[in-house]
Amino acid sequence: MRRQLTGLLLLSWLLTACGGPAVVYVPLPTAVPTSTAAPTIPPTATPVPVAPPTISLDTTEIKRQLAQVEKDTANMRGLKPKLDVPEHFVSSAELKYNMMQETIKVYTPEQARRDVTRLWLLMF
Repeated sequence: MRRQLTGLLLLSWLLTACGGPAVVYVPLPTAVPTSTAAPTIPPTATPVPVAPPTISLDTTEIKRQLAQVEKDTANMRGLKPKLDVPEHFVSSAELKYNMMQETIKVYTPEQARRDVTRLWLLMF
């Protein structure tokens, strides 16, 4: 019993000498009066990209190959085309521009915020 009491006394002395557990009391913040008007976020203008120039390549060879593919497909399937569909070639810059315009028109900022939140929650 005396040995346990001495060990406890030494332990308490050691903890006191080392400073013991530091407890810091932080006062609670007091309420700061605020205005009744809700803060507003200024609208940000989405920059409108400049349309790229149209493609200026000679596409006659590509059109010839495409016509051959259409002919082979019609023969293989045994079906005749009902009407001719005109070909329209776009450059990668035009495609990027068109996709950006479509996204700006259809994809709302609220949908973007929702998607960002979902991805953040998934930690993706």
